Amino acid sequence: MKKKLFLMLALVCALSCLFILSVSANAVVSEKNIDESGDVFANYLGDYTIDNSSQNISSIDISYKTESGATKEGKLYFATNLWGSNRQIHSTYIPADFDMSQTVYMPDKIDINGDGSYSYNETIKGTQGDKNLYFKYSSYNEGVFSDTVDVKNQLVKLSYSKYLEYFGPAAYAKLALTTVTYNGKEAVEGTFFVSPRITSFHGGSFGGSANGNINGETGKFTRLVFEERTGSVNFDQYCFCRNVIEEVVFLRGTYNLRNDAIAYLWKEGTNTPCLKRVVVESGAVLSSTISWNVGTYDVVFIGDEANYSADEFSSCLVNATGNVSFEKICYVYGHTVENDNDCTTALACEDCGLVLEDAYDKHDEKVTIEYKDGYSSVGCRNVICARCDYAVSVEAPALFVCLGYSASESGSAGLILAYKVNHEAIENYKAETNSALEYGMFAVLKSNIGENGILNADGSENAGVIKADL
Repeated sequence: MKKKLFLMLALVCALSCLFILSVSANAVVSEKNIDESGDVFANYLGDYTIDNSSQNISSIDISYKTESGATKEGKLYFATNLWGSNRQIHSTYIPADFDMSQTVYMPDKIDINGDGSYSYNETIKGTQGDKNLYFKYSSYNEGVFSDTVDVKNQLVKLSYSKYLEYFGPAAYAKLALTTVTYNGKEAVEGTFFVSPRITSFHGGSFGGSANGNINGETGKFTRLVFEERTGSVNFDQYCFCRNVIEEVVFLRGTYNLRNDAIAYLWKEGTNTPCLKRVVVESGAVLSSTISWNVGTYDVVFIGDEANYSADEFSSCLVNATGNVSFEKICYVYGHTVENDNDCTTALACEDCGLVLEDAYDKHDEKVTIEYKDGYSSVGCRNVICARCDYAVSVEAPALFVCLGYSASESGSAGLILAYKVNHEAIENYKAETNSALEYGMFAVLKSNIGENGILNADGSENAGVIKADL
């Protein structure tokens, strides 16, 4: 059976679209909280007062790695509320012994009214902003969490709702986030995926203010990928500011930038620019500039060279070095190969045609021959390849064929027994299986057989036995 393989590019981190809810860590969302469409739904527990305001409390079951390295079952709890008609995350509660190197998941939806369906205001559309809180807890009972500890600044991996449309102001500023994705999208270490549903980043969502002259304690992801979209994305001030981003990818869509949105991209603890590349796809529309305290950078164009116009992006990419390279979409997502598991055919990327693995001239064959019913019956010759899934089984001819016997009808002791020996099949068997095989005749009086039988395990004859190799 053929299967999709996603191979890594040497130049950039590869990305893949496989649905998986165990992302680069041991935390896994329980199947009990994943519906047939792949959405993560939380179990509604009731309305309680949290942070002096009414919140809807819900939970999802997870298995996770503890700080001691054990695997354990537990729950993530969420407090959500409405901003207009948008349901947003207010706070997240994590088991007390949760290893914070793992991914923390948001739910996609909560059936608050209990009708078995999900209205617009029951799907998670946003984050509350700087009021977004993350706590570890020891126990939960009727809206009360015991022994809570603030772990917001320890959050390093996040998977947000696939229905999220906006990130609130300063929601994740000054966090140690290295890896961000959304439910249903496999995470890639060091990469922030911006899903096609995101329409807005409020002020300082993932960045610090512009005060000071060195980077602050902000995100640690080095790659920002805006996935292809039909709509537009709006950016407020400082939403990606004082980060250590080395590459920004804009796939098809409209991006209402401002010059202080993606800015102050410096190596950590310095004012040395770290931005290396801006990647744009044919069909990406950018306003404003990426120029404010980012240094200079190369441009990578996803598309054919004939479709590239420097003028199209010159008003935005004013700090570009002038070095432009042209790539296929696999530059962003990694090479995609249809693997037939046959080592005699080459593996090539479907998007760019690059041969990633050369074909071999022939299979590396390993042969076994079995005669389960003895050498005088037909056997089975099995051939497998040590490198791939190639395997065939064919009939192996019998090595000996009994032609019958003849005995005297007069009562004398005469007996004739005839066998046909397939010399060619024997030689093939010995050569292909690297086995030794001898054949011949033996004779023994019944009275001489005794307790030790006729032949020993090594083929030698016992006393009183006449043996002759043929």
